[in-house]
Order: sequence, then C-alpha cells, then structure tokens
Amino acid sequence: MSEPSGTPVGPGAIPKNAGHYQRQVLCFLLLLGLVAAGGILWERVGREQANRQVEAVLDLRSALVLARSRGVSADEVLRGFAAQGIRSLAVDEQNLDDLALSGRARALRGLEVAELQSQGSLPATREPSPERLYLLARSPEQARIIAREAETSLGTERVRVWPAPGSELVEVVGEPRILAQIGLGLSEDLLAHLHRDLGFRIWVRPEGMPGASEPALRSRLQALAAVPGVHGILFAGVRNEVMGYPDHLEMVARTLADLSLRLGVIELPAKAQQKGIETLARHAPEQVVRVLAVPPAQQARTDPETVVAMYSLGARERNIRLLYLRPYDDLVGELSADEANARLFTGIQRFLEPMQDVQASTFPPPRSGWLGSQVLVAAGAGAAVALLLGAFASVPAWLALSLVLGLAAGTGLTGLCGILETPWRALMALGTATILPVLGLVWQFPSLERASDEPGLVRLLFRATGALLAACLVSLAGGLMAASFLPETTYMLSVDVFRGVKVLSALVPLLVVLAWTVRRGSFQALLRLLDERLRVWHLVVLVVLSALGVFYLARTGNVSGELVVSDSERLLRRGLDALLGVRPRFKEFLLGHPGLLLAFTLAWLRRPNLVLLGLLAAAVGQASLTGTYAHIHTPLAVSLARTGWGLVVGWGLGCLASLGCLAMAGWFGPRLAVLWKPTDREPGDRVESSG
Repeated sequence: MSEPSGTPVGPGAIPKNAGHYQRQVLCFLLLLGLVAAGGILWERVGREQANRQVEAVLDLRSALVLARSRGVSADEVLRGFAAQGIRSLAVDEQNLDDLALSGRARALRGLEVAELQSQGSLPATREPSPERLYLLARSPEQARIIAREAETSLGTERVRVWPAPGSELVEVVGEPRILAQIGLGLSEDLLAHLHRDLGFRIWVRPEGMPGASEPALRSRLQALAAVPGVHGILFAGVRNEVMGYPDHLEMVARTLADLSLRLGVIELPAKAQQKGIETLARHAPEQVVRVLAVPPAQQARTDPETVVAMYSLGARERNIRLLYLRPYDDLVGELSADEANARLFTGIQRFLEPMQDVQASTFPPPRSGWLGSQVLVAAGAGAAVALLLGAFASVPAWLALSLVLGLAAGTGLTGLCGILETPWRALMALGTATILPVLGLVWQFPSLERASDEPGLVRLLFRATGALLAACLVSLAGGLMAASFLPETTYMLSVDVFRGVKVLSALVPLLVVLAWTVRRGSFQALLRLLDERLRVWHLVVLVVLSALGVFYLARTGNVSGELVVSDSERLLRRGLDALLGVRPRFKEFLLGHPGLLLAFTLAWLRRPNLVLLGLLAAAVGQASLTGTYAHIHTPLAVSLARTGWGLVVGWGLGCLASLGCLAMAGWFGPRLAVLWKPTDREPGDRVESSG
C-alpha cells in the first residue's frame, strides 16, 4: 500500500511547519486534563466504596398471601424468612381487603347498613347515604383506631366515626370503586408488632395524599418517622405519585432529610417512574437508595436462579442497594412454591452473606468542588480537538490556543455563574467522549498504512496489538474525562443520565470513516458517487445499511430497561458474568477490537477496499469503550474491569480472526480474486513468506 499524497498523521508524523513544540504543548495539556479528571474520579471511587451495603427487604403483602395459601399464620412465615437472613419488611397501607382478611373491619354500602339497621343489628340513629362507603369494625375502639389511620391518608374531612354512642361504623367519603383500590393508612399496631415482637426493620409504603397541605404532609412524615423500626420510605399507590406532588416536593425533600428517612427510588423506565420521585431525589440525594424490584408477572415465569442473578447483577453493576423481594406462591415450571422460594432466598443469602443484617447505605456528600479541575479537563478536551485538526492540516498556534482557552473559559464561567451549568457540562462530556476515540484511531492511520511492509505475521500482530492498545488507552482517557464532567450524586443514582450515548455511538464511526476517506484521497470519489443515477442495488444497499444502523443504535443506550434481549443472549450474558465476574461489551470484544486487528491484516494482504470495513468495526468498538464510562451509575471499578476483559478477549478473538483471514486468503485466494481485488501480488505469496 503506497503512502497517499497529503499530510501524514499521527503523533510522530505532524509536519514540521505545524510546530513540533506546539504539538508537545497540546499533548501535555491533554495529559494534564486526564490527570485532573483522575482527581475528580478518585473522589468518586471513595464515595462508591462508602456505599457498598446491600439490604434485602421482603414485601409483606406477598408474604401474607403465601401464609394464607399454606394455611399457616403470618408470624410463622415471617419467622421462616427471618431465619433465612431477611431482616427488613416493606409494609403497604392497608386497603379494604386487608381490613377484611385481618378481621378488623368489613366494607358495607349504604343500603347494606340500612338493612342491618332494619334488622336491629345496628342502631338506627341516622340514615346512611347509599353513595358512601362504611367500615363496620369489630368494636367501637377498633373503629376509632381505623378512623385515625384512614385520616392520615384521606384527610380528616373524608373520614369520621358514625355519630352515635358506641358506634362501630366508620363513614368514608369517596367513590367506592376508588376507595377499594387505595390505601387507608398504616396500622401502628401492626408496625409495632413487626418491629418489637419479630425484630424486623420497616420500610413503609405510604401513598401520595394528593391535595394535602404542607403542614399535613409534614405531620404525616413526622408520624411515620416516630414509629419504632421505621427507617425508610418507598412511595406506593395506584396514582403512582409521591407525597407532595406536584406543589410541595421541596418541602417533602427537606422533611425527609431532617428526619433522616431514607428514600427508595425503584429502578423503572422513565415512562413508568413515579411522578415527582426524581425531584425528591435531586433535592436530597444523600438520602436516596436505589431499589430493584422484579415485577410479579415477570418473576412468576422466571426461575429463581435467574431472579437471583438479576439482583446480584444490579447490586454489583448499577449501585442497587435495596433488593425488593417477593416470595413465590405458585408453581414455577416444575418447581413447587416452597422449592422455588428455598432456591431464591438461599441464593440471596449466599450473595449477601458478607453483609448480613445490614442497612442499605447511601452516597456520602461530595467533599470538595470540581470547578478548577473541570477547567483543566476542558482545556485537555480543547487540546484534543486541536490535535485532531492538526492531524490533517497545520493548525495555527492562535487557533489551537483559542480552542483550548475557549472551552476552559466556557466551563469556568458557566460553573461560576451557575447558568446552564449542567447542560453545558453534559455537552462538554459528549464532545470529549466523541473526539478522543476518533483521535485514538486517527493516530493509528500511519501504522495501518505501513502494515504491508512488515516482513512476517508475528511482526504484523505486534504492530496491530500496539495500535489496538494505543487506541484503547486514548478512548479510555476520553471516557474518564467525559465522566469527570458529571460527578454529581444524581448521576451515580441514575436520576440524571448521560443522554448522548446514541449520538456518540453514531458520530465516532462516521467521523473515523470520513477521516480515512479524506486521508486516502477518496472523498472526491465519494462525492462523485452522489451524482450517479439511482439504481435498484443502491436502494438495496441503502435499506440494508439503514436496518443495520437502526439495530445498532437500538442496542445502545443509557437507560435501564431500554434494551430488550432474547433469552439466548440473556443466558450468554449470565455465563460471561459467572465466568469473568464482569461481562465485557459485545461491541468491543466481538466486533470492535477484532475489527482493528483484521484491518491491519487486510492492509498486510493489500486489500485496501476492505480495510475501511475493519476500521468501521474498530470505531464501533472504541465508541462502546468510551460509552462505558457514560454509565455513571456503574461503579468505576466495574467499568475498568469491563474494559480490561473486553481488550483481552477481543485481542484473542482478533488474533484468531486474523489467522482465519490469512488461511482463507492463502487457500481460496485465486477463487476470490474478483471479490478481494488484489493490487500487485497474490495473497498466497504473503502467507508463504510469513511462514
């Protein structure tokens, strides 16, 4: 492969008139930005280490269903779970069914109350309203307790004891069908029994109390915090909204912080997330615990080993600190409910064994500001832009300096003024994550062009391995620098997310292909192609490429639950997790890293028309590597391990793919000459000389 005309690229190939000193200064600034990013991320690692305790919480309502299906007492079932290491319970507000099943009260319509009055079972002191709901308690004292509990949820104006001496009736105002679904307060006697007699910690699940005033909301939270054993809140309810939504969220957040109540945020897709929960989490991030709950319908058709793997993966890789467990109450495949529960809770106990009887931890507040360090990171990003431009043309010193100072000044000013701070830094993170992988591959272009001069296969693999390692290091630097722009706790909790992953995944391959095309002098040929008459095969190629692009972008994202995978792929993921501890990304070890090694092999075989395909695959892998660090809710140590395994496994597969490519070229070269389009020698010549 002959050297193309024009300016060569790479750290050691920038023209003299571009200024060797200028290039050194830019590289120094890039390195300085990486060091500054390392300082920010080092603090993040410390905060991640302080937030490692994982707590398992059992859904009380599911446990009660299991007890009824077995025909045993609830206490017996709960003591069994306690013996398996479960020390926390999630307690919902009681509803009409709960009151009836517990024997505390039963619901009656107005006509039923009138009928009981006519029979003499109830005093006929007042005529009931046929449109209202009435709760018939087992005693006047129980009626007063139920009314007090329901008032905390519905308000005093909607609940009252029937105005008669010794009345056992509680009148509730509201649509009966709605009242049958919503909560009617928490039983303080039940909470006290669960904590005092059975030894459980309590996560309460109150409903939203729409329309309540700030004093009422504050009083409700204070009452919950005063109950012995309560140390966390998981909001629930058919309205799918938190307390204080939409007008009093800031007050609720302040009250939660003042009362030291943890706030559970369940990992859900954005469309299904509770209304107002993100606002609460942003106002009190140091109180937030990430929660993973497998939906009941999904768990019912999933074997317990898979459910355990889901919880384990969430705790290791997504900062999940509260595992919301529901026992099985029916057959799971060929397993009985008892067998399935034994496997489920034994697996959870084994996973949590080093952390038995602990409470879910939270992220500590940051110890220092990041503005000064982020200015240096921005300067490093500006230097990377100047270096990338300088790879193709001489960049005047004033332009390089303007890029560096402009980005640094923009970051500093927006940080100091607080104007568009987060959007600006998010944009800086996206730009940094895009530029560095492109720069890393562009720096390998000269080495790729000289691959055909290597005397043997071993030397070729050494050159390709060096290029792969160098490109990965630059992409890693881009990922770390991008992550350092977004160190807030809300990103670590996935309340805020890096939303440019799809843009990053599309831009990096496009820019790398464009850079290679410009370097090879093929850009004009590409433009001439646009003047060609449209043919059927053009449409076929366009449809195929569009489908591949949509599939590629659909499998890229930063929102949990966005990607739907097949059962076979899920099984493969579980196998890789079990084998390696941390699963590397498919786009890296199956596509990107082998693609770069294959690009060198194809260049060595003098197949220039196919080198671009290898570079395209390599760019996909480098974009994925950098994008790994955009998943800021993943602990940094896990991301680094994922990158390391992807490099090792991808290098091994790339070597095998290169050997296979050489074998095909040697054995089938004459038959494939039309497809491979050799330039000045047969593939077999190269393979024989490499032996």
